[in-house]
Amino acid sequence: MPWRPNSNRLSRAERDHAIHDEQTKLDKKLRQKLDRALHELNSIAVTELRDQREGEDHRKVELPESGMGFFPERLYVQTGQAATLILRVALGENERQNATASVISNSPEIIVATPQVTFKPHKTDPTVLEARVKVEGRQVGGEGTVTAYLGRNRAQAIVQVHSKKETLVAPPTRGSNALFTDIKFDDRTDPRQRVYYDRVNSSIVIATAAPSVRIYLDGSNRLDTTVQGQVLLAELITEAVCREIAREGVEKGKYFVLEGSEADAIQNHFIRLQNRYAHLIHQYIVTKE
Repeated sequence: MPWRPNSNRLSRAERDHAIHDEQTKLDKKLRQKLDRALHELNSIAVTELRDQREGEDHRKVELPESGMGFFPERLYVQTGQAATLILRVALGENERQNATASVISNSPEIIVATPQVTFKPHKTDPTVLEARVKVEGRQVGGEGTVTAYLGRNRAQAIVQVHSKKETLVAPPTRGSNALFTDIKFDDRTDPRQRVYYDRVNSSIVIATAAPSVRIYLDGSNRLDTTVQGQVLLAELITEAVCREIAREGVEKGKYFVLEGSEADAIQNHFIRLQNRYAHLIHQYIVTKE
């Protein structure tokens, strides 16, 4: 009797593959939406907190604690085209001008066109050196980690390949002075606080284990696939963004405050910012028809 493939096994494998592909598309779509939203959220923050002194020519560049990092830390590259990562390192005894770093990729879909790069002085911060790393993307949907080595220093960036038809929005990075650099979902965060601002990582964190958040998760524990989930997500982001901008404005003297009334001032500006920007934030997040 001739061998016949197990149709049930094949169909199950095909189904699992289809589910994985759909999940990848959802993740990619959500990431793009969040990056666009972050761009707009930081525009709001700049509008509210802008200070004329920030336009000075000699601005300090923020580096990670390791002393070396890629900017941006996540890069989108269009298939068949090249894009540039900026590698920066703190000037020191072992990190001097004309020092050379080695750069590699862990994916065949991400090509490092400049595997050796030489550091030059930063234009506005004399304590920082920088080099330009060119990368190319092959297959749409491909993703890889680009790693740079300089002595004991190491830096990494995530690179994703998108089609030429897609409009790409670069996510904000630590070195761009952006107040908000990421929106994260965490089921391990204390559920008693549905959303909070992580000042160390400049991230908005959604506590998906919070009871009033969990009831809106879909079967894949996602909050963005239904209209009601997106509305809740927009509300949580609005709360975190407006509260942090209010706090920054009061503590840094951007908003006028009577001595001893800082807490009341933060709450008043929090409400004002919600009234002014909540509808815009909803437009960025609530996109499902």
